[in-house]
Amino acid sequence: MKCTKGLFLLAGISFFISSCSFFGNKGGKPTAQNPGQVSTATGIRFNDADGGGFAVTPYDRQPDAPNTVFIEGGRAVLGSFEEDIMAYGDNVERTVSVASFFMDETEIANIHWLEFLKYLSIDSPRSSDPNIKDAYSRNLPDTNVWRGKMAFNDPYVEHYLRYPGFRYFPVVGVSWKQANEFSKWRTSKVNDELARQSGRDDLKPTTPGGRIPIESGVVVPDYRLPTEAEWEYAAYGLLDQNPSPRKKESGSGEELISNQQIYSWSNNPNGLRDNRRGSWQGKFLANFKRGSGDNMGVAGGLNDRSAIPGNVKAFYPNAFGLYNMSGNVSEWVQDTYRALTPADGEDFNYFRGNKFQKYYKNSAGEFERDSLGRLKKSDISDEEVKNRRNYQHNYAMDHLDGDSSSGASYEYGVTTLISDRSKVFKGGSWNDRAYWLSPGARRFLEEEQSSSTIGFRCAQTYMGSPEGPGFREGNIFGKRKQNGRKKS
Repeated sequence: MKCTKGLFLLAGISFFISSCSFFGNKGGKPTAQNPGQVSTATGIRFNDADGGGFAVTPYDRQPDAPNTVFIEGGRAVLGSFEEDIMAYGDNVERTVSVASFFMDETEIANIHWLEFLKYLSIDSPRSSDPNIKDAYSRNLPDTNVWRGKMAFNDPYVEHYLRYPGFRYFPVVGVSWKQANEFSKWRTSKVNDELARQSGRDDLKPTTPGGRIPIESGVVVPDYRLPTEAEWEYAAYGLLDQNPSPRKKESGSGEELISNQQIYSWSNNPNGLRDNRRGSWQGKFLANFKRGSGDNMGVAGGLNDRSAIPGNVKAFYPNAFGLYNMSGNVSEWVQDTYRALTPADGEDFNYFRGNKFQKYYKNSAGEFERDSLGRLKKSDISDEEVKNRRNYQHNYAMDHLDGDSSSGASYEYGVTTLISDRSKVFKGGSWNDRAYWLSPGARRFLEEEQSSSTIGFRCAQTYMGSPEGPGFREGNIFGKRKQNGRKKS
């Protein structure tokens, strides 16, 4: 989805426009986006200094964010659908619902990471905080991931990240921690640019001590790594299996998941044909390793046209418009690794990795911010949440470990190498066999480690009705009003 000038023009309508024509509906019926001129709860006019000055700004939809596509959520059966030849037993089939969200259409490329490093080199020296001052060196990719004991890959150590020929190849050698830092930095830069393009005089960039109010409707929610459930759901791209108003088709959908795919690139079970473009049969549809010593085929007939990671827009996208969800590089997701068992709860937006926090106040009772203007956070104590119904501990990464209902026990260094620092990565890479291309496959690596086969893409929570921007909430019937008792 591309940013549109009309969207920013709408967001740029002056905050101080008079309340009599603020929304232009002349006191018409309030809607989710257009609440009218007067509060339906108190009868007080919005944006009226005499009435208290409660501000309600114009809002059309969540602004489009660069490089993202909309992923319509829904119900899906996730898990490993191929024979478990590795005998891991760590991804049982389960039905979950995933809320709608945005996701990068491509993996983050070298050029994006170089942009990140450039801004860190400018911004970091300005801070007196040693943790921020060291941000540039802390976020340099480990280019030595290319080295092998019995391979001549040293040219990639020096050239893969920075040479223009690899500009739109996916960045590798980045750890899970570094990917999260990039996501935070990207959020601040995108929101600064959205505020600038809005033309709103009342919005200031996120300089230290400043903040763009989320109530303005101009900024976007945080970029972040996708959860494992989001990534796997998006990779299958089962959007085309039901009629949809999004595709201007009749019908409201039959709630069918008729064909369970093995890979991400097709809308049919065998993955061989696409009626719009002819047959795919015999063609490689992802960048992967066919067998020992066979990374790209034979000269004059290269099968995937890539010896190492390739262009982030190579091959056809899946039904959601996402590129390389099978192959090219594996991708970090947010989740802490554990074997998924039938005892795992939360069948809506499943995620393992919560560490609940609150905004931090110093000894003077004041909120503090970092060099990018973000409010600092601190961990919530168990004492603060002991009487809550929905959680009693701030730390949930090891939830159910050693619990009798799960039958799982993790003693790092004694019975397992799995710890709370073990993070999931998904999807096969340029150096993986076809088995790992299935979205249901899952592996893990420590959060501070990296590899020449692992990159990432970002996601973003969508704040609105699940069918996405431009669609109405709830079912639409020919007659909206039901018979009932009239007001006396």
